[in-house]
Amino acid sequence: MFRHVKERLFEIAKAGGFTEIRTNSQQHYAVVMLYRRFVGMEPASDKSKEILDYLDDLYAFARKELPEDQRPKDIEEFTRWLGTGELDPAGLTEKRLFHLQNYFNTGKIDPSFQLLKNKKGIIVGALFNTPEKDAANIVFFEYTQGTPQVLNWFGLAYSYALELVRKL
Repeated sequence: MFRHVKERLFEIAKAGGFTEIRTNSQQHYAVVMLYRRFVGMEPASDKSKEILDYLDDLYAFARKELPEDQRPKDIEEFTRWLGTGELDPAGLTEKRLFHLQNYFNTGKIDPSFQLLKNKKGIIVGALFNTPEKDAANIVFFEYTQGTPQVLNWFGLAYSYALELVRKL
């Protein structure tokens, strides 16, 4: 049923003179996955592909390389870890941000966290060992500015850097 409705919408869009469907700001990672799987959207540029590949690698890392008790239960939990267009990453608190900024500036690792490296040896985030109320224990990093910084979906979404397209 869904496939029929989807194809019918594509036909209507084509009949209206549209040649593609394009989005450049998604609410969160799960929405990106929805667009890719159910709508068939793909990265619109090399930069978008690079970002999407990195996000997919983070998801694979979280599901397969993290200690089993730290792995996300599902894509929704992973999405919360990255944050949304409205919410900061679930593991980010003021205190943790302070420690991470200090690490980014000086390279000194606070005892409250350990760095997470993927199987390629790339530092992808921090695992906090100090529980904080309602906070996840993991904060991921990104490198779009050349140096590591906290991956915050809000900044990614509103940079319009993750553009997806579906040719009709």
